Amino acid sequence: MREKSSDGGSRNPLKTTFREIGPYIDLGMRLAVSLTVGVLGGLWVDRKVHTTPLFLLLGFFLGAGSGFWSIYRTIYKPDRETHEKRE
Repeated sequence: MREKSSDGGSRNPLKTTFREIGPYIDLGMRLAVSLTVGVLGGLWVDRKVHTTPLFLLLGFFLGAGSGFWSIYRTIYKPDRETHEKRE
């Protein structure tokens, strides 16, 4: 049987662990999805236009840039909110 915590909820170490690592998994998935979409899009355009590495590389760098930009906006969102409150 599970132990009850002081706030009435049950203590589940697995649930707590996933709750703690969730934001980091989200950041990793943002980067992975951006890169995958960029690379697959670049490969698709390369096959249509018959230019082998050009759009693959372009898609890779655009995907990496958009992934890092998404991570940056997520990490520094609280700083923007505090900056807007000061003005």
